[in-house]
Amino acid sequence: MSPAWGTAIGALITAAVAFSVGRMTATTARERLHAEMRTEFMVREAINQLLQHKEWTRRSFGIIKYHIRGFTDDELRKLLVSAGAVAFDGRKVVDGERTEYWGLRTRNSHLLGYTAVDESKLRTVNDVAEHPDGDREPQQDISGSSS
Repeated sequence: MSPAWGTAIGALITAAVAFSVGRMTATTARERLHAEMRTEFMVREAINQLLQHKEWTRRSFGIIKYHIRGFTDDELRKLLVSAGAVAFDGRKVVDGERTEYWGLRTRNSHLLGYTAVDESKLRTVNDVAEHPDGDREPQQDISGSSS
């Protein structure tokens, strides 16, 4: 066998190994991206289910955060926006802050010009909230009366 054939065979083997490694890397990257997209898709579906409830057109950020866990506040806000939600502030100030509400743009387009929403006009949900003492009890509605 001449040295030229040896060099050619070596180059072919190197190319085949590089192709195989590249293909495995691309497959792994594609699978990872698919898993990430599946997670994002499932979160968007859960957000839409919360915000499309027939009785509540807006939900407080706290309730959304309670049901959609595993994300920082800012990550969750980005997911809300990507799901078609818009934010509203409540008029009441509690502990120096207004309650943050989120609703689907399609269900709240009539409010887009307002800077704050009236909490008394919201329907409330009888969700279960975790209390600091560990007990679970119905969430109080935003007007302060028990559900």
